[in-house]
Amino acid sequence: MCNETVSFFEPSSRLLRKSTALLVEIASTEKIPIDGILIDRCYALVEEYSDHLGMSSGMTIPPLATLKELIIYGVGRRLTVREAENIFLYVSKCDSLTELSLQKTFQPYEIEDDKIWDALQDMAKHTELTIKWSPFKDETYILDIDSKRWKTLPDDKFLTEEEYSNQSTRYGNKDDNMNDKSPH
Repeated sequence: MCNETVSFFEPSSRLLRKSTALLVEIASTEKIPIDGILIDRCYALVEEYSDHLGMSSGMTIPPLATLKELIIYGVGRRLTVREAENIFLYVSKCDSLTELSLQKTFQPYEIEDDKIWDALQDMAKHTELTIKWSPFKDETYILDIDSKRWKTLPDDKFLTEEEYSNQSTRYGNKDDNMNDKSPH
């Protein structure tokens, strides 16, 4: 089960999601590598005081020490600053994570909480952490953890406020962000 991406998909039964969460938690506790987890349209919030990744069903996943990749897929979802900060905080607790991929969501332009940046910068010292954001299938950005800014791919330039504003307007167009099928 842990050799491929484990999916949490909103339409699947609560029992299936809960048992899957329990299995990945046990795997992590037993130091079994978990290739990836896909949270497909069911992300809620990281619980503020316990650092668990929350789902819309109320179920949570604790930080997983052996998780390599986390994919959050949220068609049409605009994340608040607090939600983005909580995702980054969760990521900083997953010791083996090398990639966070935020797909079909819209991220805040800036996050100002130094505690979050300190945790991500510390983590990046011992892992090759990459944080990708793809608001559309034809646009991908990489978070430059040192500068705390998004960079465009493939040209490696910092995303400007004007470009961000244009993307925000485009993201508001349901034709651009709602037509893709789930990766599930």
